[in-house]
Amino acid sequence: MLLFLAILLAVVALIGMLVNPAIGIPLLLAGKPIIDTTFDTPLVLGFPLTQMVGTAVPFVMFLWMLRASPEQGLRRMPLTLLWSVFALDVFFFSMLVVYNEGPLRGLDVLFRHINGFVGFFMFQAFFRDPRKLKTLLIALIVAGVFPVAVGLYQAATGKIWHFQQTEGLVRSIGMYHDVLTLRLHAITPIIAILLYASLWHPRNMVLKLTAIGYAAAAAFVILRAYTKAGTAVLVLWGLIWTILQRKFAALAALLAMALLVLPFYAEQLVENLARVFRKEFGAIEGSVDVEQSFEGRWFGWEEMLNRWLDLGPLEMVFGAGVKAYGAHNDYLQILFHGGILGLSIYLSLLIVIGLRVLQNLRQRVDPLAVAAFMLFTMYLIDTIGLVPSSYPTYQWLVWGLIGLSFRQREDEARERRAERRRLARISQATGP
Repeated sequence: MLLFLAILLAVVALIGMLVNPAIGIPLLLAGKPIIDTTFDTPLVLGFPLTQMVGTAVPFVMFLWMLRASPEQGLRRMPLTLLWSVFALDVFFFSMLVVYNEGPLRGLDVLFRHINGFVGFFMFQAFFRDPRKLKTLLIALIVAGVFPVAVGLYQAATGKIWHFQQTEGLVRSIGMYHDVLTLRLHAITPIIAILLYASLWHPRNMVLKLTAIGYAAAAAFVILRAYTKAGTAVLVLWGLIWTILQRKFAALAALLAMALLVLPFYAEQLVENLARVFRKEFGAIEGSVDVEQSFEGRWFGWEEMLNRWLDLGPLEMVFGAGVKAYGAHNDYLQILFHGGILGLSIYLSLLIVIGLRVLQNLRQRVDPLAVAAFMLFTMYLIDTIGLVPSSYPTYQWLVWGLIGLSFRQREDEARERRAERRRLARISQATGP
């Protein structure tokens, strides 16, 4: 039943995107947590629905890039040149993988990475209007209902669909392939609720309490996944949002809620989180070797770096022509996929985006700018031990909202320049 529902949601969303992206994209995002449960079910030529959707979305968006109005086209997209250079390099190093490992593996690399470019384009192109943005945020809030409900069901019953553990703790990752997918779908409604509440200020007390309870449940589900990065992101997001937005009353309320809730769950939660971070605390204290932290990923990183050093000069510069999703480090992954050239372009993209995020915050603190900072921080954290640039849905959310925040500022600046020119023409026409 879940498979048939996922197929129906995917088909309806993709058709909607072809007809009207402002309708189809919210449908896709709302249904993606259900679609992602089908990752291990091959459908057509051995491909699961998740991979088929991740391939279809770029095709649909590239069609819209070609036929979009000037306001929606690439010429108005922020950082178009840098993203285009990155996209061209992705195509180039993906063709190297096609040459070395075959078309299926190479095209998989292409469509995974190109979804970053697609994500950055589609939100700023189709959701600048406040009403459409409201629809998008509602879709993101709805998207979290299924994964959060499944997470709460696991907490209540102990049901396990896919077994994963860390430090002897069984992770509650729902029906997903890995902990990052669960965490992404559970954290999405949190950022959407924060943005919706800040932009539209709903006054209905029942709605407010429901939203608070929903966000708290989503945070609980993330904590029970026992992910170091997820815990760090939750803490940082709470601090960033409340401090930059000067929501000190909200911060106090969160602390008070924690003090009220923790006594009922404190012993087990604190004990389990201490186990999750045991090696990291031990490395700081000096009682555990640093190499044992980050779940021993240092050894894998060293092995991959040594493999890269054994490559020829051309492979080092342009890419090894092999898939490297198992790198557990985004920079090592890009180094293998695109070589020194690809890594340089990728780092340049991240640096420019990071500087723009900080610049926008210095100019004015608004909800979208703060959300962009939160999402960029999460992305940087995940690049250390994961490979977020190969997760389409992750990139749609992160680069989509960041791109929208950039476009909002550029549109405002463009309107100010137009107004100054208009006033200057009036002044010239009326004379001294």
